[in-house]
Amino acid sequence: MSIWIQNIKKKFKSGKKMRMQENSTQKVVKPVFEITIFVIIMIGQLIYWGAFFPGGFNLDAYGQWDQVHGLMKLNNWHPVFTTLCYWVITRIWDNFAFCIFVQLLIFSVSVTVLLYQLYIVNVPKIIIIVIAFCIAINPGISMNNVCLYKDVPFTIVVIWLCIVTIKIYLTKGDWLKQQRNCLLLWILLLAMMLIRHNGIFFVIPFLLTIFFVYSKAMKQGIILAVCLVVSILIIEEPVFQATGVEKHDNVVGEMVGIPMAILANSYVNDYENTPNDVKEYLESIADRSEWQSRYIIGEWDSCKWEFGGIDLLKGEKLNDILRMTKETIINSPKTSFQAFKEATRVVWQVVGKANWNTWVYIEDNDYGIQSNHLGVCEAIVNFILKGSNTLVGTTFCWNIGTVVVTYLLVGIYTIKKRLWEGLCFLIPSLVYDLCTALLLCGSSHRYFYFNGVLVLPVIAVIFCIVKKSTVSNERKV
Repeated sequence: MSIWIQNIKKKFKSGKKMRMQENSTQKVVKPVFEITIFVIIMIGQLIYWGAFFPGGFNLDAYGQWDQVHGLMKLNNWHPVFTTLCYWVITRIWDNFAFCIFVQLLIFSVSVTVLLYQLYIVNVPKIIIIVIAFCIAINPGISMNNVCLYKDVPFTIVVIWLCIVTIKIYLTKGDWLKQQRNCLLLWILLLAMMLIRHNGIFFVIPFLLTIFFVYSKAMKQGIILAVCLVVSILIIEEPVFQATGVEKHDNVVGEMVGIPMAILANSYVNDYENTPNDVKEYLESIADRSEWQSRYIIGEWDSCKWEFGGIDLLKGEKLNDILRMTKETIINSPKTSFQAFKEATRVVWQVVGKANWNTWVYIEDNDYGIQSNHLGVCEAIVNFILKGSNTLVGTTFCWNIGTVVVTYLLVGIYTIKKRLWEGLCFLIPSLVYDLCTALLLCGSSHRYFYFNGVLVLPVIAVIFCIVKKSTVSNERKV
């Protein structure tokens, strides 16, 4: 018994020591500053909400709304986790506009907490205010936030993972030694994988980078990784079966956007060099005249939804599609490269017109959800949009390539300076962006819009890491 009590005392002292270490790095700030940040972010969100009131309600949202109201069986095509989140919100008030408001509120609170962490890291207040203002008015962020789809909760989870990364940095990895903190990290990473099927592209590099840089917490990292794998297996097998949730049954159809774009582009624009088995395969889906009239270069979605939608390619073998893709690349390299270039343009273009600007609209529905825009807000947003569609505006508001190139350059600099902590903020986003681009069926900004939220805070944090390292080196000299 005495040994058990001693162990509890040791854990308490260890936790107290870690909290003291974390708190020693923090500065006291008046609530007025935090409130100011929140107000800036929230006002920006409300202006966009008013301009597109009650919010974006596309076909995906329609399906989830039907599930929320019991008119459709729960399915994991559009992750059931977000559907259940909307169900919880509707228990408070069954109103579409209220769901959007809750999204905006949680987003604003999350960004406020993130920007407060910047203050703790010693980013000047004026810089933080500027960052808050940039996030608030950016249409590439706010026009996504007013829509009811999974990318909004995904972005919120990414924000909290950035907050956690800052806390890990401030405590030199000791934050990970506390069980409650590992539990929070487990919840965030699990939520990320449940919200987006491709969330794994963020989770794996996040874990590898964090526990490579902070190797003293490797034990916690291994346990965390095992718990995540076990949790996903339990949820997507016995839990789904017990609750009657329909699983995603056309994984291949969601993975071959670029291969199918390559096949279609060769078939439509270089028919003579297209392999015969590819011709036969595509003609089994639709006549050549239909392919010619519907296909847009690099946009598999331009045909997918006309030729079968979610059921298209169901039952097809991935190896067969990849084999035909290889043959097509060899026979028709020019059109193959053209298709690949256009399909992935959303993540590499820095300068140039963006064809993937978010479209906020309301699908015809049976719920009485319809547009009711507020004139003043609409005028403000139209003014902002006019500026965002200029060459400079597009570069910073819509072109994800700007963020990708920035991260690559900053990453090279941090490696050169051996500031490995900085990589924890860069690598997960870069890997997610580049891997997700390989699954695209068409250019879509919403998959990547979290980058616009994080890029300025991340650069600010890394700048402080560099500054701290420089001062430390000068003192050693």
